[in-house]
Amino acid sequence: MASGGPSRRDTPLLQSASLLHLYAADRIEPLVERLAEVLTEPPADPFAKEWVAVPSVGMRRWLPLQLARRLGASDGNDDGVAANIEMPFPGRLRSDVLAAGLEGAPDAWDLSRLVWTVLAIADDHRASGRLAALEPREPGVSRYSLARRAADLLDRMHMHRPDLVRTWNALSPAKAAATVPESYAWQVELWKLCRERLGEPSPPERMVELLDRLRDGDLEVPAPDRMAFFGLSQLPGGQAFLPLVDALAAHREVHLLLIEPSSSIFSSVDRATAPQQRPLLRNEDHTEDAVAHPLLRSWGRQHREAASMVVASGLPLGGTASDHEPAAQGMPSANLLTRLQRDIRANREPDASFELDSDDRSIQIHSCYGTTRQVEVARDAVLHLLADESLGLCEEDVLVVCPALDQYAPIIRGVFGASTEVSSTASSGTSSGASDRLLAPSIRYRIADRSVGATNPMLQALSDVLGVLVGRAEADELITLLSSAPIRARFGLDELSLGRIAEWVRAANVRWGLDAEHVALFDLPASADLNTWSAALDRVLLGIAVDDLQRLTVGRVAPIGTDLEDAELAGRLAEFIGVLRQARTESGTERTAAQWIEWTRSLAGLLLTPAAGAAWQADQLAEILDRIVEASTSPDGTSATLLEFTDLRRMLERELGGMPGRPDFFRGGVTFTSMTPLRGIPFGAVVMLGLDQASLPSTPMDGDDLLAVEPRLGDPDPRTDARQALLDALLVAQDRLVIVRTGHDVRTNNEVAPAVVVAELIDCLRATVREEDGMAIATQIQVDHPRQDFDPSCFDARPESGGPWSFDGAALAAAQARRTMSGPGLQPFLAEPLEPVDIDHISLDDLHSFLRHPVKTFLAGRLGLRLPRSETKVEPIVPVDLEGLGPCLRPRPRRR
Repeated sequence: MASGGPSRRDTPLLQSASLLHLYAADRIEPLVERLAEVLTEPPADPFAKEWVAVPSVGMRRWLPLQLARRLGASDGNDDGVAANIEMPFPGRLRSDVLAAGLEGAPDAWDLSRLVWTVLAIADDHRASGRLAALEPREPGVSRYSLARRAADLLDRMHMHRPDLVRTWNALSPAKAAATVPESYAWQVELWKLCRERLGEPSPPERMVELLDRLRDGDLEVPAPDRMAFFGLSQLPGGQAFLPLVDALAAHREVHLLLIEPSSSIFSSVDRATAPQQRPLLRNEDHTEDAVAHPLLRSWGRQHREAASMVVASGLPLGGTASDHEPAAQGMPSANLLTRLQRDIRANREPDASFELDSDDRSIQIHSCYGTTRQVEVARDAVLHLLADESLGLCEEDVLVVCPALDQYAPIIRGVFGASTEVSSTASSGTSSGASDRLLAPSIRYRIADRSVGATNPMLQALSDVLGVLVGRAEADELITLLSSAPIRARFGLDELSLGRIAEWVRAANVRWGLDAEHVALFDLPASADLNTWSAALDRVLLGIAVDDLQRLTVGRVAPIGTDLEDAELAGRLAEFIGVLRQARTESGTERTAAQWIEWTRSLAGLLLTPAAGAAWQADQLAEILDRIVEASTSPDGTSATLLEFTDLRRMLERELGGMPGRPDFFRGGVTFTSMTPLRGIPFGAVVMLGLDQASLPSTPMDGDDLLAVEPRLGDPDPRTDARQALLDALLVAQDRLVIVRTGHDVRTNNEVAPAVVVAELIDCLRATVREEDGMAIATQIQVDHPRQDFDPSCFDARPESGGPWSFDGAALAAAQARRTMSGPGLQPFLAEPLEPVDIDHISLDDLHSFLRHPVKTFLAGRLGLRLPRSETKVEPIVPVDLEGLGPCLRPRPRRR
């Protein structure tokens, strides 16, 4: 804690007659100190667990490490212990209170169960058309997806509009529907039908009584006598959170520890918000008028709304308002980043007085060509940060946040290579000599925040298998599927085996389709199965069975020459294709959710095997499937709702995409994560990768979301949350802030305007520095990178790096070769421009060829060059010309 007497940081801002206390700070370190002081006081029961709710899994890993440096530590040492502390997410409190009122019975209104109630109601009213919004209007649309979306809408109403839901329950269906616009009336009707079918009060109805019982001490909640909510940047659940916590604090000591971008937020909104008894509407919020700094005004709405809800609750505030500038007030800012952060924390408008030093690289904005170049530039930026001795950073001090992490993760692995700890183990102390010198220096890193579907190969392989069953089973698609680790382990395939299968595919002219029945689904005759996987297997197996291939042809089956040692491999391939054929046939039926899950479990057992030592992957899959069965089963043990195969796919996709993977924070190395898990946690350097407009949320809410009709303070808003995450990332960067974005379109070469948030940051920087330094924002802060990493300019001395920018030895070798090839003695590729060609008409085939391969078409059409076809890629187009071994072309249209 800062010394020098009491201040707003260590004085409760909110202290009602109960045991509820609220603390706020513009940095997370004072909150850790405050929490440590609270936990230092031993509880009445020495074996009781401490209960500290945290907003993210990253905070859950970081906070115990910080507490261990304070709790029980000797003077000047970090030898303390933080143990027996439970760290749930804040939403657990509401769930525990609701569960306490049910006394162990399952909650029928739980979202995972509510979706099945919605599906059953949709079945009952399908003929009447009363709930047309729950019926698919286009082929291939999943009924489960529509029901899940509707259940999500109702659940959001329970959380953020409990007063409106209680009104619906008290009114007749017609009067309840009149409380919302006509286009939303179906949601009110659906809620009334759910209420009637379940026969149990909804969470908003129960919560009123539960809060009264909680205040009276008549409700047993599994919570200790002392609780804390740490590092919150918003109130979980919006305006309903404070009454819940206040009721809990009637008999328990509750501490709310908020992190805010500016110490003056509460005093600023206090002047713009008055205590009110009704919910605060977002269009009535004018707290932005009390905020001076432009980024705090544009990016900090989430924090202002949290402060406004505290003030409007009418609970008395403790402490006194004063100037809450950090202890460094009056000291000159070391660099532009420090000055920007101080202005934000002081809520001070930029005054164009900062003198920008020519060597100031504390903020850098890099413009690149496309995503791959962004990752390459980010790699070099991280290497420059680690190489700068004046910063003294190690890999653990660097955080890379990416709004589209799943999209960038494969590129990150390709550009960064294996993490140092992995590559060093795999190399076993050997060195490849000259090849090592061509690689950029290795970095220890972790991609720490991905969904379980992206981190568990069995889940990804299962998703790919289900996708094949509804697709065409193209040759390349199945070869890629065979290459996945769980399928390779199940069928004993290695690189040589996959190469041999690829040879068979090319020899048999496999294009797409499992068999004749599969081809017939796409309006082709069953006789057009010569290019299917089944026909290829017949040819391979016949080639194994016979010796003289020149004299034997059975029907349409022409055997392919195959060695006897390939017989086992052919048998494994036939087993794999056979399982897919059977699964495709069975996928055309309707089943209940439990039956589909058992079918999926059986299919996974036939096709997938976890790698050695990775049994957890199969356990995780079984856990997900069991959870779906449990949620879909009604209280009487049955589940009669029939679903199609499309519903199963959507169901599993939602489970795999929404379930977080194994957290991998604070285990060493550079951390790659999305925008939210590490909010508020300080790092020496923060790199924002892929900060483009397309990667940031643009649509605030679903068009059918009733919350959008009359938004209130605290309502979920993806756009506001993304901007707040950017502000938090900017404030936690202690030494360097690096932004990497797309500056030019990789296809057209046109300049791409920066994202709105980047443009706002640039405008703010221009307003911060002196007028004569304004030009340096464009030349010193912003850096444009060439299209290729082997461009010679990447290896020229540059002021922002103090030398060559790139660390890539292979790119350097390519740049040197390029410079040699462009010497004065070389002739140009074309001595003079080509003569124009008069074209009367363009055939559809020519247009199609040009759009697919413009350079290849130009070289063939104008220069007469014939480029070899790729031997690795198999064209999915069925050959229809007379020569089966010739080019695979579509039939040319007749000319009129």
